[in-house]
Amino acid sequence: MRLGPGSARRAASGRRSTVRSQSPAAGDMTAAGLAQVEAARRDRRWEAAYVGPHPLACCSTDSVEIGSQPMAIFIFHDYVHDSAALYTALVARYGAVRVRYVNADDVANGILAERPAAFFRPGGASRYAAAKLRGRGYGAIRAYVQNGGTYVGICGGAYDACSQTRWAVDTPYEIVVENSLALFEADAIGPIREFCDPRNRDGSAAKLVALAAGERQCTALYWGGGRFVPHAGAEYAVQARFADLSEHSAAVVSGRFGVGRWLLCSPHLEYDHAALQLTTFEVPDNRHADIAALGDTTHVTLDLFHHLLTEFIG
Repeated sequence: MRLGPGSARRAASGRRSTVRSQSPAAGDMTAAGLAQVEAARRDRRWEAAYVGPHPLACCSTDSVEIGSQPMAIFIFHDYVHDSAALYTALVARYGAVRVRYVNADDVANGILAERPAAFFRPGGASRYAAAKLRGRGYGAIRAYVQNGGTYVGICGGAYDACSQTRWAVDTPYEIVVENSLALFEADAIGPIREFCDPRNRDGSAAKLVALAAGERQCTALYWGGGRFVPHAGAEYAVQARFADLSEHSAAVVSGRFGVGRWLLCSPHLEYDHAALQLTTFEVPDNRHADIAALGDTTHVTLDLFHHLLTEFIG
């Protein structure tokens, strides 16, 4: 079957219409269940449940709010890198209705005026996102944070939020760039050589690393994130450190920009054992062979990720 540009939307729309038109048969549900359905219809949760995002789709610009608080959570999608682990972790915590993908056009055209609870910029080589966000996009993100928004950058998204990125310096893959977003007055320098060497301009081998967050000790996926080297006078807080590094060992940092906040994570805290298993393949030309080589990942959890989400989003 050949699908045109609008076919997926039409098919999805048809599916939603069909689902909405089908009332639960009285014999199929208990009285308590029917009461819950009617309550969901009255406060529009029933309808909202069928307009949530597909993991690879950008949704409508209708805000989701509970009370007076903006509750939508945006994940930036650059159409290059996979962020399914992040989407899955956020949906499991907040529900599919609240978690939405947005793209560079959405950002440039003002979608952050909806004041989402948080804007996530996931990992991946930053130059792809930068090519689309440069100018109006980065200006919109800076304005959103400056006016009270929360920016969460993971790996590539953390590089992007620092003043300068220094990738694979003194190798054939060197990238040194001043970043337009620049929420944190710091250099992001990677990959961390104690963990791996660069394999190209896009990434490096995956590795499990130990983190220390106060009394919390955990294991997280490192996949090319940077060291944070703050500039003189920069104000920030260290949320977690790489336990096996001494100099510039901050793994997760946070701070303020205007009246908003940012949280930058060098490692991928959104991956747990289940996500790593779903990223493990035994196929020819496996681009994720380094994930399969990690060994036992049963001790990799989302505990630290959830702790930070509670503190920064709720």
